[in-house]
Amino acid sequence: MELQLFGINHRTSNVSEREKFIVNDNNQILLKKHLNEKSGDELDSFFGLSTCNRTEVYLIGKKGIAKSVLQETKLFLRTANIPDGSFYFFDNQNALVHMAKVASGIDSQILGEQEILGQFKNAIQVAKDLKILKINMIGNPSERFEEDPVRMIRAVRFQAKLNAKIEPKLIKAIKKKSHLLANIPPARLYEEVIKLFHNENS
Repeated sequence: MELQLFGINHRTSNVSEREKFIVNDNNQILLKKHLNEKSGDELDSFFGLSTCNRTEVYLIGKKGIAKSVLQETKLFLRTANIPDGSFYFFDNQNALVHMAKVASGIDSQILGEQEILGQFKNAIQVAKDLKILKINMIGNPSERFEEDPVRMIRAVRFQAKLNAKIEPKLIKAIKKKSHLLANIPPARLYEEVIKLFHNENS
């Protein structure tokens, strides 16, 4: 097993490609399930990091697995039309050096950008939650639910689909903000509820 990464950024791709290829806390749980089914024991762990200028996937896995993980990620995100030439790869020490450059802002479009470090911390926390199948939310749950109440339904759907545990603070926020679902258009609410029952654990 070794550290590897692949990514797409402002130097290797256009804005349209980067807007489609996004790995973050909204889709990382289902992506993990997909990759585990496809890669088995060859992939130990991973986390994704997305900003407006880049998306990168960091992983620990069998030597050389990054390219096949990229193909599976492209299929999952329905971005198979993005050419492989738009992506870059690093492994072992080179991956670690690249990670340090990104986290410090040296590799950012704006030199020294500090926001990326916070996004790194969030991404690592998401990866930890995935490791123990815990449904959590980056930021203040109540504020995130106020932004989009449908996130409450999605949290429950992920919990059922993965047989995972929802963080107590998330349950508390769902109970407190559940009335906001009354403001969601019926068609959208119906679509999300139907998805809730489309898995074997519902």
